[in-house]
Amino acid sequence: MIEATSLSCMLYNNPIAYGTDVSAEQLADLASYDNLHAVKESSGDVRRVTAVLERLGRRLNVFAGLDDMIVESAAMGASGWIAGLVNALPAESVRLFDLARSGDWTEARALYDWFLPLLRLDTLSKFVQL
Repeated sequence: MIEATSLSCMLYNNPIAYGTDVSAEQLADLASYDNLHAVKESSGDVRRVTAVLERLGRRLNVFAGLDDMIVESAAMGASGWIAGLVNALPAESVRLFDLARSGDWTEARALYDWFLPLLRLDTLSKFVQL
């Protein structure tokens, strides 16, 4: 359990892969642990970013966890992105996140449209093979 370490921890909420979905309410209970600093939000519901921020403010850093929700998650306040394709296309990944955070929707949309077919591959269980 998280109390077994003093290291900084990030909770991976990935119900698609793990079959368990940590709600904003449950995350609020877990936020009582001082060494929980972030959540990778991969529920597939961008409203979860908003729900976590509404409930916890900036107590935890909320990271977008599904590549095909990065623009939406950043727009709703995600502070980072655990990206699957960042190693293959680092400049494009950083640019997309920066555009979404800054609200430059025209340029963000153009890059997102180009990138989205690849980003959707990261939402599948056989991403590495693809």
